[in-house]
Amino acid sequence: MVVGYGYSLLTNEPTAKVGIKNKGLMAGWNEHYLAEVLFKKTT
Repeated sequence: MVVGYGYSLLTNEPTAKVGIKNKGLMAGWNEHYLAEVLFKKTT
């Protein structure tokens, strides 16, 4: 369930124009990007 939620957050994140795998890696490397993915405002 948590994996599906994380996958959903990464797929809907529009700022990085890379694949899901690379978005996950970026979130692991960059705390600011991780916060952007987790706490973005949804419309």
